[in-house]
Amino acid sequence: MIRRRLFVGRGILNRQTRILFLLNMEPLNNTCHYHTTSINKESTTLKDVNKSNSNEMILNNISPTLNSNSNLNKLKINEKNEELAKWIRNSYIETPLTMSGQTHPVVSLYDETYNLDSSGGGFIAGIPAVDDDTFNIIWKYKFCIGDPQTIEVVIKRISNRRTIFNAKQLTLLLISLKELKRYTQIHRIYTNYSSYLKYFLENNINGITDTNKDLLLELFMECEEELSNYENCEKLFSHYIKYSRIKSEVTLLGLRSFIENNNLQVAKEFFIQVMTNKETFPLSSRDFYKLLKFLNTVRNYKTMNYFYQLWIHYRPGGVDLSEYNININSLMYRTYLLSGDEERINTFLNNESVKKCKFTSTIRYELTNFYYRLFSLAKTKNNTLVVSDIPVEITEEIKKYSELLKDNVKERRLFYLTLLKAYTRLNNIQEIKKLLEYVDKDRDIKLDSDFHAGIISYFIKNGKLKDLIDYYKELLKIHSKLSEKKMFISLYRCFNNANNIISQEYRNEMLLVLKAVPVYVHAFPWIKKSKLFWRDKRNLSYPDSVTYTKFKFALKDNDLIEAKTLLISRCRDGVMPHVNMFYILLQTCLNGGYINLATMIDQMTKDIYHPNSHMTMKIQLLWLKKKLLSMKGTQSDKRDEIVKVETRFKNSTPSFQNYVQLANIYSGIYDFENCHRVLNNAFIEMNQDDRREWLIYYSTILKSHCKALKWEEFYSVLKDWNVNNKASFLEVNTLKQLKQFLKFMKKRQEIKENDMTRTSEEILSIDTYEKDIQAELMKLGQRYGVNKINTLNDMDTVSKFLQGVLKRRLSIITKEYLAKREELIAKYNHLE
Repeated sequence: MIRRRLFVGRGILNRQTRILFLLNMEPLNNTCHYHTTSINKESTTLKDVNKSNSNEMILNNISPTLNSNSNLNKLKINEKNEELAKWIRNSYIETPLTMSGQTHPVVSLYDETYNLDSSGGGFIAGIPAVDDDTFNIIWKYKFCIGDPQTIEVVIKRISNRRTIFNAKQLTLLLISLKELKRYTQIHRIYTNYSSYLKYFLENNINGITDTNKDLLLELFMECEEELSNYENCEKLFSHYIKYSRIKSEVTLLGLRSFIENNNLQVAKEFFIQVMTNKETFPLSSRDFYKLLKFLNTVRNYKTMNYFYQLWIHYRPGGVDLSEYNININSLMYRTYLLSGDEERINTFLNNESVKKCKFTSTIRYELTNFYYRLFSLAKTKNNTLVVSDIPVEITEEIKKYSELLKDNVKERRLFYLTLLKAYTRLNNIQEIKKLLEYVDKDRDIKLDSDFHAGIISYFIKNGKLKDLIDYYKELLKIHSKLSEKKMFISLYRCFNNANNIISQEYRNEMLLVLKAVPVYVHAFPWIKKSKLFWRDKRNLSYPDSVTYTKFKFALKDNDLIEAKTLLISRCRDGVMPHVNMFYILLQTCLNGGYINLATMIDQMTKDIYHPNSHMTMKIQLLWLKKKLLSMKGTQSDKRDEIVKVETRFKNSTPSFQNYVQLANIYSGIYDFENCHRVLNNAFIEMNQDDRREWLIYYSTILKSHCKALKWEEFYSVLKDWNVNNKASFLEVNTLKQLKQFLKFMKKRQEIKENDMTRTSEEILSIDTYEKDIQAELMKLGQRYGVNKINTLNDMDTVSKFLQGVLKRRLSIITKEYLAKREELIAKYNHLE
């Protein structure tokens, strides 16, 4: 319904004049001059816009504007004047009336109180509130259908402190917007109404119940969770626990919000309240399992154990063999197994609650042990296995459990998914294909998104970009509602694994695709997360990179307290950053001579990583390198120190990178014999399908030949690199580094030749090798150029594919939105 604003010189029309004007009658005082101006930016029609106009508005992200065709004529002259008076009072009393069309901020003359009458009229926080009669006549229908133009009016009026709706009224609008999946609009309403929530929650008036208030908070929380705005979730939750009857799923959201915001101490304290006040803060086994899964995903194992111990302590009678309790015990048992802590494993198995529910007699207990043995293969074989590497006993166990689970569909599905995850980790494409064929024949199991995620992980890991795009194309034919966010992230990670040459350019291209159409931000709210495609040159995530930058500045200012605070806040309670984070921070401290800080970081890694883990070995080798640089002993003394550390690894299984790191240390003291011995071990552990590992291997061995002035060997390795199709991956600085190697060799060779110890034949031979090496470097440069062209083509292919995905998905979203609008219009048509 279109309303008109009234302007008068510098005064305000009296109420009677306004009523008569709206009824098309002459004003009582003819000396009062006025004119009318249509309020396109603030008003809204009662009728819904037609489909084409709505569709155009959505696609072009045009701010809703209203036509000037007034619907006031729809109001019959014989309607009660008091209803019109209420509407006018609440709609216009706060409107500044000036001779010009400009509006000025309104200075509130009212107290910041909640002063409503029995009909809901009056003031809230000094802002005129809409009474129920006015709401039913003017607003209710538009709220119930989620009219987009009305949303703009509601937001503008509250932002200018001109009109406020109470909790019951506002909830109607939020319900319709939730049905329409307009989360960004709900977020905007929350942003503008958040300052007034206390007035809604602390006061009770006729017609506004506690249920209305609960629902208002829950709707806001659901929206903020959908948008991953956990800071707002936490603020809303703080209101919720004061004024509402708590639900289990909201308790879960509150705990997750605390953890997401790194308020782990608050989360722990609140969890104690949850456990000791079950009636006030309910938390079901189902929601507790979800909480543990989330903590496991973010690798917060300490908090997992803390919560679990409290759970079984306060709910010993409730830990039975129900589905979710089995899931809880299975998850914790698997976590303890992976920790390698025998004492903790035994403590878990001997716990009275675990023994009472007879977890060790379940099939899940057996399967958890089997899964652990299967995934242990990945560790011993550096995440790479061929079919022949899978032990016979594992194959036999797979057959046994397949038979045992033939009547248990849920457990059988989980069994298949775990096998798929293991085969993906082991990079075993043959077994992946066999498993998928087997699952496809199982009529009770559907190849759903969980199975597709496993296959996609394989493509990402191996940088199979074309295969991944083809796979997505096939999936889109079957599943039109694939997650666009997951698709973008998967393709980004796969592209980086396949082509790291232009990763920065690719990230920029993706951001351009996402921001090319303004409406995408509304249709796909995750786009606003600007750090979605962010990895720096050290392979750190955005939060880790920010921490690293602040850490470096703190060291530069010699502010060691700030540096320690950053470490504690970022790594609090075992929430592990990217695996490179500890290593890079430790390296920075050792290089700068900050030994105390380095020791603190070292202790953090010992608390989190297993003593025999690859990460622990990597850090031990970093300490060794620092020690050797400061040693003043002979080469033999230094070799002895290296041997001591290497001996410690005998009970472990060093990774490819551990061996490369050790080889570089031997090369650093010019012990090339041991260097090449270790590099041979590295070659055995290398995943020969991983082009990055080939790059590391060739670069390391060429560096050792460079230091040893082995011209022939240097040339031989470089030649082998050029013909190795598996080693096609080259980084931006690879050629520059190799040219520096050659420059170093020439300079060192000139020094030796000046000693007059070389014959002319030897000098000629070296000159020949130099020319041959230059030729091989040129070939490698050409290879890099071809790779870059192919990479640009890949980027263009991905870009076009994703643009098509977003366009088609937007079309689907628009159709669904319009269909839901039609449904709501039909449902609430009687209100019009």
